[in-house]
Amino acid sequence: MKQAWEDLGTEYEASSSVAIGDCDCTQHQSVCSKHGVSGYPTIKYWNAGDKEGKKYSGGRSISDLKKFVEVRAVCLRVVSFPLLATNPRSVGCRTTSR
Repeated sequence: MKQAWEDLGTEYEASSSVAIGDCDCTQHQSVCSKHGVSGYPTIKYWNAGDKEGKKYSGGRSISDLKKFVEVRAVCLRVVSFPLLATNPRSVGCRTTSR
């Protein structure tokens, strides 16, 4: 999962509508608690403007994750807690893109 997540971050690094990130729940317990994360990794996504994230329950391979993003064509936040986020840094987390 870790490599697929990093590859997904690289794939969308230049995107203006999708950001792929993660959040270390040992460092950002309040963020994880706020979003109902109790097991790891948990992937959540937000459509642009959503206040509440939805739990992603699809496949964990790079092809599954890319297909999800492409089909939805939405602005995402996800929590690994990967965090698929429009701005992961706004909640004290980092993007996976380097």
